[in-house]
Amino acid sequence: MNTNRLTIAGLILGVFFVSLTAIGTWQPSGALGILTADDSIDTLFQALLTATITGVTLVITISQLVLSQELGAVGDQQRRLEGAMDFQHDFEELSGLDVTPAEPSAFFRALLEQIADRVDRILEALSLDKACTDTLTDIRQRARSLAVDLDGAEFGGFGVVRLALEFDYSRMILEVRSILNRQDESEGEAGRAATRELNELLQMFGVAREHFKTLFFQWQLTELSRRIMISAVPAILASASMLAYFRAEDFAGATLGVSHANLLVTATTTVSLAPFAILVAYMARIMTVTQKTLSIGPFLLRSTDDE
Repeated sequence: MNTNRLTIAGLILGVFFVSLTAIGTWQPSGALGILTADDSIDTLFQALLTATITGVTLVITISQLVLSQELGAVGDQQRRLEGAMDFQHDFEELSGLDVTPAEPSAFFRALLEQIADRVDRILEALSLDKACTDTLTDIRQRARSLAVDLDGAEFGGFGVVRLALEFDYSRMILEVRSILNRQDESEGEAGRAATRELNELLQMFGVAREHFKTLFFQWQLTELSRRIMISAVPAILASASMLAYFRAEDFAGATLGVSHANLLVTATTTVSLAPFAILVAYMARIMTVTQKTLSIGPFLLRSTDDE
């Protein structure tokens, strides 16, 4: 999840290359004999060429869908801007900050610091039982620890989103609402107000996380499209060259027991599979994050120990 996507794609291609080379070397009939016996090479690279061209076409379509969300009339752009500004103003009123931090990591740090501050106010103002105190203390510790980890994280990589996913705000909302509902009018208004503000801040964290997750997905899909289109050029060239010019008889030698024809076919196949490997590397992370963040707010889709 944290590793560079090109590194993951390289590992996938490495497994393909080693596996195909080993299979061709250990095949009882020998790789050269099989490659000269029928038209399997033509069939293989025709399929790879067709798949690459089709895949690039689909990627361009995906890119257009992603970009279409950024395009729109003046009224649409104004509503988007007003929504973002309203959210920032709400946070500034609740936190007392003059200006909301612009960087995603800095905004999350400011939000987490405000969450920890509200917990301090609640613990100072109210006399709670041990279970409630432990719950609030855990929220404070998680918020402050995550705020430290976010220092220096840059948007575009997976760091900011990964750290935001570690803060289980959904469960915290349920716990804070439970604490708020158990309070009565006889308790201090300052403590009740701090509890309500903590609940609002946790909801803001959920909205912010979903917003930056969406931006991260758009960033990743755009990057995926660009890299697939770049890798498609050598992939198409490799497949077309093998279809047009390859003759297994011209590569009858061997090195360290590995047929030259086997090495060439395996290497060009690996190059032709590069767009597919890049697609798998990116989509594996995007689908994993999507699965873990399907719901927003106080809904837990995973099994819990709650009664």
